Amino acid sequence: MVMKITGEIKVIDNTKKPLSEYIKKELLKSRNAKFAVGYFYLSGWNLINDGVPSAAPKDFLKLVIGNSPDIDAGISKDEFKLRFLEEISKHSNSDTVENLCNLIRNEIVKIRAYTQGRLHSKLYLFTGDNRQVAIVGSSNLTSAGLFKNKELNIILQNVDTIKELDKWFEELWEESEDIQEEILELIEAGKNIGINFGKFVTPKQLFKILVWKWFDGMVEPVQKKGVLAEFQLIGVINAIRIISEFNGVIIADSVGLGKSFIGATIIEEYLRGKLPNWDPNRFGIKKERKALLILPPSLIPQWEYLLTSGEYFFSRSEGFYLKPISSGSARFRKYTIFHKTRGKVGEIAFLSMDKFSAYSQEDIINMGLNYDYDLILIDEAHRLRNRATKRWKNARVLRFKDKSISYQNKFILLTATPLNNTIWDIYNLIKVFSDDFFSAFKSKGIDITQLFMEFREAKKKWKEDPLKYEAQLQRIAQKIKEEVLDNTMILRTRKYILQTFGKDGKIKIGERELIFQDPKPDRVTYKEITGGQYQRYWEFIKTLPEYFEKLEFEYVNLYTSGYIILGSSPEETTPAQAEEEFVKVSLSSILKLLLAKRIESSIFAFERTLNKMYGKNHSIYTILKSYIPKLKVAKTDRAKFDKYVMNLGEDLLRVLQKEDVESKLLTELGEEPETYNTKLVILSKFVEKGAQIQLPEFKTTEELLHHVHRKHLEHALIRGMTSVSFKIKSDITVMKAILSKLEEVKVRKNGSNEPEVIGYLTEESEKIPIYNYYDPKLERLKEIIKTEFLRKKCIIFTQYKDTAKYLYAYLSYWAPNQAALQYLVRGDNQLKIGLVTGELDVEQKEHIIKRFAPIANNSRDVAERYGEIEILISTDSLSEGVNLQDADAVINYDLPWNPMIIVQRVGRVSRIGNEKEVIVKNFFPAEEIEITLGVLSKLKEKIKDITILVGKEFQILSSDEDVSLETFGEKLKSLAELSLSQLEETSQSEEFKLIKGGMPQDVVEEFELLDYIQNELGLTKKDFEDIKDLLHFNRPLYTFTNMGRLFGMVEIRQGKRVTGKKVLVVDETGVSETGCTTLKYLWTEAGTPKSPNLPTLEKRLNALHRYSKNTLLAKHSKGAPLRGFIAELYRIMEQHTVQAILTRDVTPERIKLAKTYLSMAELTTSEIKELKEHLLRTGGLKTKGKKLVPADFPRLVNGIIEYFDRFHSNITDKNVSYRLIGWWM
Repeated sequence: MVMKITGEIKVIDNTKKPLSEYIKKELLKSRNAKFAVGYFYLSGWNLINDGVPSAAPKDFLKLVIGNSPDIDAGISKDEFKLRFLEEISKHSNSDTVENLCNLIRNEIVKIRAYTQGRLHSKLYLFTGDNRQVAIVGSSNLTSAGLFKNKELNIILQNVDTIKELDKWFEELWEESEDIQEEILELIEAGKNIGINFGKFVTPKQLFKILVWKWFDGMVEPVQKKGVLAEFQLIGVINAIRIISEFNGVIIADSVGLGKSFIGATIIEEYLRGKLPNWDPNRFGIKKERKALLILPPSLIPQWEYLLTSGEYFFSRSEGFYLKPISSGSARFRKYTIFHKTRGKVGEIAFLSMDKFSAYSQEDIINMGLNYDYDLILIDEAHRLRNRATKRWKNARVLRFKDKSISYQNKFILLTATPLNNTIWDIYNLIKVFSDDFFSAFKSKGIDITQLFMEFREAKKKWKEDPLKYEAQLQRIAQKIKEEVLDNTMILRTRKYILQTFGKDGKIKIGERELIFQDPKPDRVTYKEITGGQYQRYWEFIKTLPEYFEKLEFEYVNLYTSGYIILGSSPEETTPAQAEEEFVKVSLSSILKLLLAKRIESSIFAFERTLNKMYGKNHSIYTILKSYIPKLKVAKTDRAKFDKYVMNLGEDLLRVLQKEDVESKLLTELGEEPETYNTKLVILSKFVEKGAQIQLPEFKTTEELLHHVHRKHLEHALIRGMTSVSFKIKSDITVMKAILSKLEEVKVRKNGSNEPEVIGYLTEESEKIPIYNYYDPKLERLKEIIKTEFLRKKCIIFTQYKDTAKYLYAYLSYWAPNQAALQYLVRGDNQLKIGLVTGELDVEQKEHIIKRFAPIANNSRDVAERYGEIEILISTDSLSEGVNLQDADAVINYDLPWNPMIIVQRVGRVSRIGNEKEVIVKNFFPAEEIEITLGVLSKLKEKIKDITILVGKEFQILSSDEDVSLETFGEKLKSLAELSLSQLEETSQSEEFKLIKGGMPQDVVEEFELLDYIQNELGLTKKDFEDIKDLLHFNRPLYTFTNMGRLFGMVEIRQGKRVTGKKVLVVDETGVSETGCTTLKYLWTEAGTPKSPNLPTLEKRLNALHRYSKNTLLAKHSKGAPLRGFIAELYRIMEQHTVQAILTRDVTPERIKLAKTYLSMAELTTSEIKELKEHLLRTGGLKTKGKKLVPADFPRLVNGIIEYFDRFHSNITDKNVSYRLIGWWM
């Protein structure tokens, strides 16, 4: 319709006089009125309500309304009703609603909705006796349009114009739908509901708002689909969420699952600015983004290549390039990251763990490590599980940039073995990145220290009565898993990944399918090699048990306590808090056991160790034999006697300290004997043994000798020396017999009786011959190399450097003479065989790794220059963390009793991305192991529970499992045939099995939702621009779909900090929590909605609010009750608060802070003791009998604050609240 407007025009723009005043004035003069507006709010009606005449006739006002200004489509009756709820909820108790309801009911006001499309018109038409006025322009019937906004409207009074507008309106009226009854129904319901529904938005708008809130704005995809497998992408997303909440994460996926790629992705995401919530600049700290990696020295090259090569991360194709920064140390390497268009992006640094451990805490602060670096990654983080170590304390210094604690640095801890001894290992790792009050846990109502202590107590009860306390222990373990580990740790086993994400032994990375199998090894035996001279070996093995029984190792008692103490401790500060019973085990038995393990490895390792023991025994015996007659003669000459005794002590000490082979053996247990190494103690032991008495403690040897002469104990000293010498001579005889028998196993030179030497090793300038033996185990190795592993790149692992050197010497002697093995000989006659032991420094190991695995370590240039290695022989010094996936095969020449070591060995080769099917061969010493079982059998007679021994470090069985020697033997034998995933399960302690798991369901759902947003919908950050203004809306946002049930997303807050999010669902059965993937239905079900049943809506919204208040808040507010001394201090605070405030002795704010500190405190026993001493020293407490009582309340308050102020914490507002972000039905 084309309309000609004539006559005088007057402009209304709300500046001098609002449009609402004009409308009210015209209404009072009019016989009837006709309004057509795009939308109206009750707030707008409220402004003109007074203009309706009290005696207005029926049909006084006809009102046609359209859709919301932000909706393009037409509006249905149902949609109108749904949007009108927003207005009702805001004005349900006002006179405006009641007045409008009466006007509609009396047919004075009639309302219709235009449903044919979007109604954008704004017409206010008034007719009366001899008067007609129209207002046309931009103002909707809203408070903004009628009063607040700068609008443009004009008043029209020309008769012809008014007729045209009236005709247009009547046509619109006929096209619109009557909604009188619907409005009355809504108003009546709204008066009863009394709930603020919030603001209406479309389903797709609400979807965007809620997912933005759920992911804290991190909706951009991680651009690593061609680099990471799906389970790794899930790990990245979960880790980012955990770090955002708890300031750190423990990534504890099994060996070979790509922990380094997950860590590297997070580092790249942060440094590229994709994690703005972590950026210190948001907290007023002006600095560049920087990341620090603290790594075992051998892993620095691997990480350096991963992050700086530009192949996987900071890709050159994306415009990134890195420049090294001189740091003056190979153990501390730095790089600046640039982008070709954005300039400097940030900095990344690689610091060796040994260098970091050597720093003092002052060094770290003075160097600015805690200030300069915002994101810290620590690889092989299980080295931090003991909080008594310097490296653990140093790591904690990195948490905060300064004392203001405005920003807390973020941590990524990588380890495949987070739990080695007890569950307290994990507690200590979490404490590395937590503030001193565990505030992030407290904000969720979790008292982590109390939870771990409850587990310890339940474990003790379970040990006493497993049947009775099994359920209790499992319940607490499950609580720790759900409340602590799921919140801080990503822990997936190979078995879980293969079952959940693998298909036919393959894992997809992007479009590529990579082999990722669970290698099942072949057990290799050699007991069937008995022909010819090899029978000599087996005859020798059969004689050893008898010899072992005769050995006493008397000499170790001279400089040790003669025993070690076995048992686990949770790293607590007092013995009373230890979790395991401590058991004394004689060193003699332990040394037999560890010597038996040498023969399981190789005959050369056994001979070498026994020779060292024999040499030391022989030297001690010779010294004693030379001094005994001298001392007998000098008994009456005190000066000469004392001189001989002093010289005796010096000579013995020199021999005992020369090569402490016993301590090296004992380190295999992770234990050390109580060592004295002083001549004072050695000489005292002679006297005690000879006199059968306990001597008092002496500070000097002179004091001891004075006591000997005063008590006439000279003969006792000589008698003790004689007794020891007899026992040592007995051991010498046994050792000599073993070594003599072993000579029969050596190959002789042609035509002579001399044993054949195949090589030498040098120790302390002494050349030690390596002999050729009739060795069936070595013979089987030769067969495998010549047949199955011909031209295959393989690594041979062994526990002992002597065995490694023996194999290297023999293969170097044998291979050049084999026609089939000429590929192992280079043109310069050098062999393609390498050797790695712990004696090599980091650079030497790195060089050999690059030659053996040039593809995995990007070192083809090194391999070409120095020669590639095809067979690598290595001790376990190389098995942890190193990437050797160029290899085709792994040979475990001996089997460590700890299955996790085997997992780490094979895991160096069997990794995601290895295109080969890795072959694993495990040698099993079927006959030699009987020697070990024989020693254990004798040990069993003295130690009731041998799991205290074998479960400590060897972990074949958990320390909680009942053990028989038969079971133990079978377990040992089974190790050779278990796959990697089975070995992982075998190595897990009972505690680990109680808490292990795959991925929490909410983590999987978060990945599915992000995948849906980014890949199925293809949404980017730009697609969320349209909802930015709604993100800070102070009322709930709502919409309607056709889902039937009511859903709501709730945020839990502590003060201003969001500490949790939940999606709730309400139906006729009640309220329950559901996963975030439910949000997807807002997008998929966004059809034409049906209006809800209002009483049902009211009931369900009320139920949602009740659940949020009574259940969610209770869960986040709860904490373990205060106990003991802390509870008593809190009670004192409560008792004295009112009086102190009245007398103005201390401010209410100070008292509140002290109470907050006490309620948040998680103190160990030693810290509670320290707090008591502090409060006594500062005058807040005093002793009264055996009790501590208040001495001075203000001093007590200030003393508590002073003590806790030294703690690092992010405690702010403890008040916990909830907020309904959005709901839909």
